[in-house]
Amino acid sequence: MRKWCRTFSSVLISFCLIGSSVFPCRAAGENIGTAIDKTAAAVTQTSDEMMSYREYADAYRSAPSEAAIAVDISRYIASDEIQAEMQELDGRTAVVTGEEGKITWTFTVLQSGLYDLQVDYYMPAGKGSAAERMFYLDGALPYREAQNIRFNRCWINQEENKIYTSSGNEYRRTQVELHQWQQSLLYSQLGYTDESLRFYLEKGEHTLTMESLAEPMAIGALEFLVVPEIQNYAQVKQEYEAAGYQNVSQGLTIQGEDAVRKSHSTLYAVEDRTSPANEPFDESLILLNSIGGNSWKYRHQWIEWEFTVPESGLYTLTLRTKQDYVSGAGSSRRIYIDGKVPFAEAESFTVPYELNWQSITLGEENNPWKFYLAAGETHVIRLEAVIGPLADTLTTVSEVVQELNTLYRQLKMIIGSFSDPLRDYNLETNIPNLFEILESCNAKLKTAAGNLEQIMGGKGEQTAYIDRLTVQLTSLIKYPDTIPERLSDLSDNLNNLSSWLVSASEVPLIIDCMTLSPEGAEVPPADAKWYQKLWSTAKAFFISFLQDYYSIDGIGGEIEVTEKISLWLGVGRDQSMIIKNLSDSSFTAKTGIGLNIRLVDMSILLQAVSSQNGPDVALFMDHAQPINYGLRGALYNLASFEDCDEVLTRFNESALTPFRSGKSLYALPEQQVFPMLFYRTDVFEEFGISVPNTWDDLQKLIPVLQEQNMEIGLPSPTITVTGSQATNLNAVYAALLLQSGASVYDESGYCVLNELTAVNSFIKWTEYYTKYNFPKTYSDISRFRTGEMPLLVASYTFYNTLALAAPEIQSLWAMAPMPGTVQEDGSIDRSVACTLTGCVIFQNADAPAACWEFLKWWTDAGTQVNYGREIEALQGTSARWPTANVSAMQELGWSSSVSRQISEQWEHVVGIPEVAGGYYVGRSVDNAIKSVINSDEDARETILDQVDKINKEIRNKRQELGLE
Repeated sequence: MRKWCRTFSSVLISFCLIGSSVFPCRAAGENIGTAIDKTAAAVTQTSDEMMSYREYADAYRSAPSEAAIAVDISRYIASDEIQAEMQELDGRTAVVTGEEGKITWTFTVLQSGLYDLQVDYYMPAGKGSAAERMFYLDGALPYREAQNIRFNRCWINQEENKIYTSSGNEYRRTQVELHQWQQSLLYSQLGYTDESLRFYLEKGEHTLTMESLAEPMAIGALEFLVVPEIQNYAQVKQEYEAAGYQNVSQGLTIQGEDAVRKSHSTLYAVEDRTSPANEPFDESLILLNSIGGNSWKYRHQWIEWEFTVPESGLYTLTLRTKQDYVSGAGSSRRIYIDGKVPFAEAESFTVPYELNWQSITLGEENNPWKFYLAAGETHVIRLEAVIGPLADTLTTVSEVVQELNTLYRQLKMIIGSFSDPLRDYNLETNIPNLFEILESCNAKLKTAAGNLEQIMGGKGEQTAYIDRLTVQLTSLIKYPDTIPERLSDLSDNLNNLSSWLVSASEVPLIIDCMTLSPEGAEVPPADAKWYQKLWSTAKAFFISFLQDYYSIDGIGGEIEVTEKISLWLGVGRDQSMIIKNLSDSSFTAKTGIGLNIRLVDMSILLQAVSSQNGPDVALFMDHAQPINYGLRGALYNLASFEDCDEVLTRFNESALTPFRSGKSLYALPEQQVFPMLFYRTDVFEEFGISVPNTWDDLQKLIPVLQEQNMEIGLPSPTITVTGSQATNLNAVYAALLLQSGASVYDESGYCVLNELTAVNSFIKWTEYYTKYNFPKTYSDISRFRTGEMPLLVASYTFYNTLALAAPEIQSLWAMAPMPGTVQEDGSIDRSVACTLTGCVIFQNADAPAACWEFLKWWTDAGTQVNYGREIEALQGTSARWPTANVSAMQELGWSSSVSRQISEQWEHVVGIPEVAGGYYVGRSVDNAIKSVINSDEDARETILDQVDKINKEIRNKRQELGLE
């Protein structure tokens, strides 16, 4: 009876709403050629529904191959974009492929079966990132994971010996690329499997197509291999016994920080002071005594060590290591000896979670693994990060998350953002397989939770997210009427589980040393004695009162310094050390100008400058600050230097405008950030819609997406794209303003946001929230991940954040330039504003010419590229440097296609001047839109009132500064 009443009420309300916005929405959708079934029952196949590798491998695992197949790499067909050519590289003939395009080879299979694909490759000079390729078999992707295969570079220490600062602290050696031939099978970057990706080949002729996604790469050989059967340790042990191999009598220890080669530039020696047993160790100095840690956590990252043994025979391998990064979970590694996995068990050994250091002898309890090593040879140990025993469980959870995300999107399209308790949504009719999906996913998750509990040794933090979702799914199956009102809870649980998948697939590990020794021999202790720890802690405590934590000392060496300048930084010690090292090696060494760097809280800068105790130079100044200091006579006019115009050619004019006042220039730009459009390609394909090219296109897209209860995300109307203080104009408002031909200020420095075009732009901006009900605040990662917000505007640096935080949708989204406005001549104006940081010279600098030389060096393309690569090597791709130097951006780690998109938008970036009292503009616009959205005030009258207040504040500031 209750259900019938709800149905009757829903029908009655629907008739009452005839003539409302429902029908115009459908009409708007038809105007751009889109027809969408509101029930969301019929969904076209998209890339996230492609067969997974696990499904593919399970189907063909019982089809073993018998003979290898060599592909003739010289016989290829290449697209124009790839610029392929045959070259001689390091003694081998290879086909060199560019950053974009496709290349295809034809080959013949004599015996049907499942094959590994082995690639011999060489990485020429590039941007320092791994090469990325997509592989097609007979013109089609065989499975989802083939969409993104990475080929690692090889990195070594530039300096042969350790380097120390003038105070005795050890400094991290520079990582440089070693260009050499490498050999690799294909490994997934999209899934969670540790095994190589294989291809089932029927007897006959086939084509293999490789599409370049990032970085150039040379191919020396392609060979389809018979899938090997690796012997287990018991079989290898029998072979040792049959050969008469004996235990050795002595061993050796290899220090972790002495690694010779690495797959990533982020894998460098690090300092660890958690145990006095680490070698070397000092309470007062920075000594790099370990390697790995939180930077060695991604699958297929590897580190290699070289060594020679004192005698031929059988050795055990003991690692002094620690995994206290991921609570309750172990970290796994695959071990290679001289390029081969010695036995099946070495495919994955796991270091358990432990707060303290551990000494782990590889193998089983009372049965350590032994490795035969011959004397007189140089051996290589490689440890490669793998997921290990969690791989199958994570694969299952990932598949469930994808399936439930699709279901959630269908439910959201039917129910909307706010459920109606009086309405029957007929979910079972609109989604016929609803309960089948829920029950299947629930069963898979319970199995995964059980497996995870067994691996972890019980329930805990690692099982909590799966358990939470299974409880909810069980409840939804039992009480289906509650699905509409609990949809947001389902979204939260899915996002939490997706985030857990990312963290669970990370396997950080730090290594102090590894010991090769006879069985039963004494190995390095796991940790220091309690009294050693107590004494070390006490010693470090007292030393802390004597150390200067604010000064950055330089690298020791015979560098003649003729003059010094002081530099203040408000960033971290790591960034400061990079700047100091770069300046010592490439600035001070050439100019004789030394740097006295201090780390400070930049909030004290104003007081220091006012009291004549400030620095000569400051970096990373927010773009509003140089004008504020410059108008008060505190900064040096950089335009007074003779070669200033030549230096300014490094930047777009948009990066200079906020630092100009009349003919004066008070800063050089360092970082420049601007907004771009991000969209879910799978959702757009699903509904047959195109990326909006103009704001009118976006306007037509609104009813199409809202009809499916999806949203468009614009930056919060109360903060900027980059999340900085509200003195900056909102990115969308600034874009609408600039594209309409309006300005923020007139030539006198007064605000003109009260002019007609500016007012209309403000009204249009507010209507996105008042008329179309765009969300004012939201989690961009969460909603973009689920697909409920398939289109959003964000800073272009969001690209790296998204790639790291949501790898499960890596192939399901793309970036595009901002929507524009059609001009009278038919062209499209895509103007957007930007945010900047700048470097300045203070007026009281003793040697302004020396300071200018430093600013020229710092903003030079070579320095910006080196700093960008160093900071990315230190902190990962999420810290990719958004340089303002145009040519430097092209040399950083962006793929050619992404770099092209950034450059395309960069051409339309417009700098908004900074004026006296300009801080009041962003704040007042912020107040204005809050009043319109929250208090339903008239947009036109509100912005006009705020402009009056802005100009009053500007007038007061101009009078205060003597400008009028």
